[in-house]
Amino acid sequence: DELKQHAFFSGFDWAALAAGEMEAEFVPDPNDINAPSAKDVETFKAPPGATWTEEHQKRVEGWEYFGEDWWDEEAIMLISKRKELAKLASKAGKEAGGGGGGGGRLQSA
Repeated sequence: DELKQHAFFSGFDWAALAAGEMEAEFVPDPNDINAPSAKDVETFKAPPGATWTEEHQKRVEGWEYFGEDWWDEEAIMLISKRKELAKLASKAGKEAGGGGGGGGRLQSA
């Protein structure tokens, strides 16, 4: 509950999140690969001394592990960057269209 009260999350719809009604801000393309090219993936060779045995494979069978810490860090960074860009865009729009009379003050959204 303390996290939900943090100013960073002001306006965040926690009920919609819990109900699974929120659209993701970023949905990765499942066809994308995290490598410079598909050729790099095709030609990958394990480093010398690295092995993957049947024993190793058995240890991870059925795992549905998701590195939540890494995902959380990436999601927080993405959300903060989007908020930052939205503020800059809003400021640029107000400065371009605001003209006189505003005294240089930004109005809150």
